[in-house]
Amino acid sequence: MKQRIETWKRMVENGDPHADAYLTEITAMANAEGKIDEMNDAISFMLDRADSHLDNIERGLADYTMHERLGALAEVINLAYIARHYFGKTRQWLYQRLKGQVVNGKPASFTPAEETTFLNALNDIGLQIAVFTHRA
Repeated sequence: MKQRIETWKRMVENGDPHADAYLTEITAMANAEGKIDEMNDAISFMLDRADSHLDNIERGLADYTMHERLGALAEVINLAYIARHYFGKTRQWLYQRLKGQVVNGKPASFTPAEETTFLNALNDIGLQIAVFTHRA
């Protein structure tokens, strides 16, 4: 049974389209042979694979850049002002992080504190606009 489970694991890892059918087959064998305990290994493997897939999804969502999230707003607001005023950095520094550009061999991104600062900057600018429009 252990050999069958290992075979099934290799099938899954190699993307074999028959892996699900083979799992059904070995599960039926395990039931018939009273070897359900050995199937715990297969269950653990499936849970690990599911966790791996969830991690990939989370990474994919994280890779959705701040620039993409901003959409057209990135063209409306003065990013050079935000970079200089809120971060004391250049416009290029901010763009690298907003767009996830590769810097020193890896995609640039905000630290959690920098992301908070950026979002606070947007809120601050929004409040300044609101105050201005109420004065008019």
